[in-house]
Amino acid sequence: MKRIKVLFIDDDESTCEYMFEVLKQECRQMDITVESDGDAARTLIMSGDFDIVISDLYLSPTVRGCDLLHLAKKGGSFTVVFSGYESPPCPSRDYSLNKPLDKERLKEMWELYEQA
Repeated sequence: MKRIKVLFIDDDESTCEYMFEVLKQECRQMDITVESDGDAARTLIMSGDFDIVISDLYLSPTVRGCDLLHLAKKGGSFTVVFSGYESPPCPSRDYSLNKPLDKERLKEMWELYEQA
C-alpha cells in the first residue's frame, strides 16, 4: 500500500503536536509533516509532493491558509481547511474540518480522499 504524504499547517504549535498524534493513530500508512510557520509551509508545498494538505486559515499577517491550499491544489494535493469557523471561505478546499476536531469528520475526510 502506498504511504500517504500529509502536510498539516497551523500557527499554534500545540495544535500541530496534537494533530500529529491524531493523524499518526488514524492511519499508520502515512508520512506526516507538521509546520507552524506559513512561509516554511509554502516552501514545503512548492518542493514537496503531498497527497493531502491540511491548513488553518489564519496563519500570519503575511500568509493565509487559503493561499497555501490554492498552491497545494495546483500541485495536485487533496486540500482541507482546518478552522474554528463553520463555513470557511476558501474555494480551493476539497473538505473542511472544524476546531475542535471531530474524529467522525476526520474519517469522512479519509473516505472522500480515497474516492478522489
